[in-house]
Amino acid sequence: DMQAVEAALSALDVDFQTRVRHEAAVFREFRRLVCSPSLEAVDFEALATVIPMHLLLSYLVHQLPEPVPSLPAFSATPFADFLEGTIMPLWEDQKEVGLKALKTKVGELMDKHDLDPGESTVVAFIMAQTA
Repeated sequence: DMQAVEAALSALDVDFQTRVRHEAAVFREFRRLVCSPSLEAVDFEALATVIPMHLLLSYLVHQLPEPVPSLPAFSATPFADFLEGTIMPLWEDQKEVGLKALKTKVGELMDKHDLDPGESTVVAFIMAQTA
């Protein structure tokens, strides 16, 4: 039964209850983002208070229209290597050193493709986060 599993995990990890609530909130808000009929209507500032910035930025960059490449393609890194070497470590990046590097890379991508913050709220949000 799930209550027994939850009780056992709570006994092993005192922060379990807090982390479970946080993770559930991240999934709920990310689902809301993915299921949104229009990204232009989304309040990205509100989402950024719940969804980790590396996840939000990565998702939004991958929603930009062609010819903007994916982050792994722009970095000339195989997808699996980019995921393991760049994205996954950001979940534990307490000093935000990796997040700063990701923001720099996203800023370079935006600059290379001459994206204008006036063209969409997605571009404006990304550019505001990487400035």
